[in-house]
Amino acid sequence: MRKKFISMALTAMLLTSSLMSNADIARGADVTNDNQVDSQVQEDLDRDLAATAGYVMNRVYDRISAENYTAGYNDYIQAMLALKAGAENDGVVTILKEKLREEGNSVLNPASSDKASLSIAAAILFLNETGENPADFDGKDLVSKLYDTYMGESDSNPYTFQYVNAAALQCVEDMDKLTDILNKIKTEVESIYADGENGTGIDYWGVSVDNNANVLSAVSSWYGPDVEISEKVEAAMDWNLSQRDATGAVVSWGEPNSSSTAAGLRMSSE
Repeated sequence: MRKKFISMALTAMLLTSSLMSNADIARGADVTNDNQVDSQVQEDLDRDLAATAGYVMNRVYDRISAENYTAGYNDYIQAMLALKAGAENDGVVTILKEKLREEGNSVLNPASSDKASLSIAAAILFLNETGENPADFDGKDLVSKLYDTYMGESDSNPYTFQYVNAAALQCVEDMDKLTDILNKIKTEVESIYADGENGTGIDYWGVSVDNNANVLSAVSSWYGPDVEISEKVEAAMDWNLSQRDATGAVVSWGEPNSSSTAAGLRMSSE
């Protein structure tokens, strides 16, 4: 029963804590303006979101407070999302900031070449959520580092794009550099988009709802102004919907998958 609750609550968290949303939206404060959302459903959603955010934050603390802990970008992503959803933990914030201050830390100097910009973007998004200036954090300009790293990458993991996109839109003030980043993301996303018998959307080891949600979210700023991108996104969302069973859950590997369902909900909400 506990596992089912956590799965359902994580779905709610992913739905309402998108990378691009501000704190009020992340907490579901103004999801609609036409009073169509049932107040009890909203109350349940807010309660589950708060419980899940606290659960995730506690798990992050347990992990990073252990001896011989080595920082990883996932800790910064999870902490950032939990902070967005209203969870607070000064211990998590302090430890993760201290790790970023360490010389040669693995988050700002990742060994994996295909996720280097992802790791730096995760740190920037986390720092933003804590009120720090990532362009001047402990004497380091992480915003410039993100630009140089991403623009120099030739083999980025596609899941990188969503985080680079979010960090760039939040922090890159030079419009030429911001345009460079967004144009590169758009080009790379388009290069792995497929529409055929194996599915419609992002083909990264196959087309999947998870791929569509995580990768196409990176071109959200193009949705609307760019007709071609808009058509691709809408076609992918239609395909996502076709992957559901009678209950509405996304079927992955032959059975309902809560993580994939959450990803599909997140894409629709964005």
